[in-house]
Amino acid sequence: MKIYLKNIHKEFEARGFFKKDRQSVLEDINLSIGGGDILGLIGKNGVGKSTLLKIILGLIEPSSGEIIFENDHKPIFGFVNCNPRSFFWRISARDNLIFYSKMLGVDKKSIDQNIRFISSLLNIEQFMDKPFMQLSSGQMQSVNIARALLKKPDMLLLDEPTTSLDQESSNSIINILASYLNDNKIS
Repeated sequence: MKIYLKNIHKEFEARGFFKKDRQSVLEDINLSIGGGDILGLIGKNGVGKSTLLKIILGLIEPSSGEIIFENDHKPIFGFVNCNPRSFFWRISARDNLIFYSKMLGVDKKSIDQNIRFISSLLNIEQFMDKPFMQLSSGQMQSVNIARALLKKPDMLLLDEPTTSLDQESSNSIINILASYLNDNKIS
């Protein structure tokens, strides 16, 4: 599965007190991703890294340019950001993952098996039955990563995935994900 970004530009309207301006965030981005590629976007805050990921996901439209999906087939994306607000705080991490599995259309027979596999893979079994609101921010982030893997994605997009994780956990998650992506030919 490949996707091609062709001449992607993105501008946002910036309003001042007396005038409106256009601020260009992305200019002439050309990129192909697929075939098990693992890429990293590096840059200062505010330069458009998250914006580019949101354009790839279809959450926002580019000002110009296009995204082309190989064989006109949009891949299944897994997405991780550093925001835990999309989880239900009063139910367990496991119940959150069950809910999202159902939302993603994972068949009922596979839900428990997938959650067991992913929680074991990420070494998060010990807190799966705790209410989400009782988890540390690092544990919440690990559940966020688990959610992205529920429906085996063709592509995994990560926006600051190790935020709130200590250095050891961060290194562990990066190594686990790199191995998982490589073994499953996920870009």
